[in-house]
Amino acid sequence: MKSIAACAGAPGPFGALLGSINSDGSFSMQESPVVQGLPVATLTGSVPANGASSWNGHLTLSNPAGSCPAAQSMDFTAVPIGNVTGTYSGMGTLEAFGSPATQSATFSFALQQGAVLPGSATLDAALLFGTVSVQGLSCFLSGTISSTAGNGVLGSEFVLQATMNDGSTAEFLGQIMDTEAQHLSVILVSVSSGTCNSLFSSPFTVTRQ
Repeated sequence: MKSIAACAGAPGPFGALLGSINSDGSFSMQESPVVQGLPVATLTGSVPANGASSWNGHLTLSNPAGSCPAAQSMDFTAVPIGNVTGTYSGMGTLEAFGSPATQSATFSFALQQGAVLPGSATLDAALLFGTVSVQGLSCFLSGTISSTAGNGVLGSEFVLQATMNDGSTAEFLGQIMDTEAQHLSVILVSVSSGTCNSLFSSPFTVTRQ
């Protein structure tokens, strides 16, 4: 990344990137809506050819009107990430807010990627649904991950929200660690309601079985 000016602090979350594809396959996308004082992301490149295993582009972040005007740019090569359909297992450590005690548990996810949202006739290829089973905790043993908006893959990140068998809700936030989607890093597990209310985890890895 080439830094034209350095500016301390994080820019915060970006909005959606919107644009159009030209007849020659080139495109330009810009963040929308633009938030005053935060960097604006612009993405340019060409759509990949049929059967291509990667594609190239250019990303620019600019903040001319902020308290610390800055611009950064970089070229990148994007590669496809494999489907997350499969069974993943791994061990994590959980603790409750305000308590030094920890609990170890084995998590097993049976995931399916791609589903049609209720009320829609279009397949959402990023949607995730399935089940999660847990060994080692006294409060719940299993949960259902429904094919609803919010459960799915966004780039290399994923979000899963499961309704557990004790009535609680467990949310799993993480990243896909490799292009074949063999390993997932569960960055955070947070539990609300139920007998495991306020449990949260440190990052752990689950591996495709």
